[in-house]
Amino acid sequence: MSTGALPPKKAAEKTLETGVHHLEEDLQLTFLKNIYGALLISAGGLLSLTLVTGTPGLSETNPGLPRILQGITFPIGLVLVYLVGAELYTGYPMCEDPFKSGTVSMVSEDIIESQWHIIFLRAILCGWLVTFSMMLGTQNQDGISKALALHLPFFISTAAKCPHTVEYMYLGSTAMFLGSRMSVGMFIWKCLIPITLGNTIGGGLFTGAYSWWVHLYCDDKKAAHGDGNGWGNVRLDDDE
Repeated sequence: MSTGALPPKKAAEKTLETGVHHLEEDLQLTFLKNIYGALLISAGGLLSLTLVTGTPGLSETNPGLPRILQGITFPIGLVLVYLVGAELYTGYPMCEDPFKSGTVSMVSEDIIESQWHIIFLRAILCGWLVTFSMMLGTQNQDGISKALALHLPFFISTAAKCPHTVEYMYLGSTAMFLGSRMSVGMFIWKCLIPITLGNTIGGGLFTGAYSWWVHLYCDDKKAAHGDGNGWGNVRLDDDE
């Protein structure tokens, strides 16, 4: 396996190829990979929730440390999913205290007590960071570099409590199962809709559109000009 990192343009091209491949993939294969991805990402999610909800005293005295622990551990699932070529869908129950009360409290703080537009804006940041993470994973060539590249942006997103749609599909439904006061309507309105929209805008605009415009469209436009600078008759010489 080659080492090092691809140039940004090559990484953008490879990411585009991956997206086209997923669109052309057989539906049954996609479904199977989502099931397998659920098993893998559950490992990181389970470790994350076990550490965060299992240390209520730490949350009270040092509220920043549980976020750091969650940021370190939750992305492990994403790394595993990426490295084996699986897809994302997750769900698992935690029915005993302090894990039960901790999960319900987490969802209450992050979703029920938060305003819709705050959830939406934080989801935009999450969408950008997670898709940026996946692109960095594509850009790097060896396993260790891929793992670190995948982990770091997702660490920021998780530690900052920026909601990811797959993560909160799990957390929201699990909290409801464990007795949260979140209703089905609230789950759809304050969890699924703003987070999915925010993730889509953040990933599509700040990663997808930016990478396409800067590394593919503008480079192709530049190559189409005979003068080599991509700006027609405008010259960028210092003496003008």
